[in-house]
Amino acid sequence: MLVFKAVLWALWGVGVLNIVALLVSMAACWLQERRGNKNLEMLPLAVAIFAVGTTSVGCLSGLVLILLSDAGAVLVVLIAGTVVQLVGPAVLVTALLSRLWAAWQTRRTLLHKEEVVRLIEAGIVSSFRRRFGMVKLSIHPGAVKEFPWRTRHARWEDYPAFVTAKERLVQRGNIPYVRKPR
Repeated sequence: MLVFKAVLWALWGVGVLNIVALLVSMAACWLQERRGNKNLEMLPLAVAIFAVGTTSVGCLSGLVLILLSDAGAVLVVLIAGTVVQLVGPAVLVTALLSRLWAAWQTRRTLLHKEEVVRLIEAGIVSSFRRRFGMVKLSIHPGAVKEFPWRTRHARWEDYPAFVTAKERLVQRGNIPYVRKPR
């Protein structure tokens, strides 16, 4: 019986540790995104898939340990950990899936580098700047009929090409759009 309880405690502990690993990986991914890197974008998803499996086993072993344990402080910790293993992964996986959905939607609407360079050289882009891991483009108000949205987005890595296109535009004597005071 002692070996059985030791195995159950180990399974329960692995489930709790995987929830902590999932939180740490999500925090690391969030910090990397704030810095403009997207190298760790898939790490939380991989950890989440592993964590869902291990927390399921850990939760079942926690429920068995609750039935086998006597009342006391250990029982309170066991119940709290089991509840976290029941609720935690569902909340975290929902958050991960919503982040992945938002990232996919953002990527889907990004303009290609060649198209943005063409728009800058045509004088349609009034301004652009790097923000939150992407380049935010503001379209000239007179060109809004051609483009249904005033603001578009492009990839962060293409920013130097956009600066070069703007400099070529200025060298040719064309002044980029500047908002006129009312």
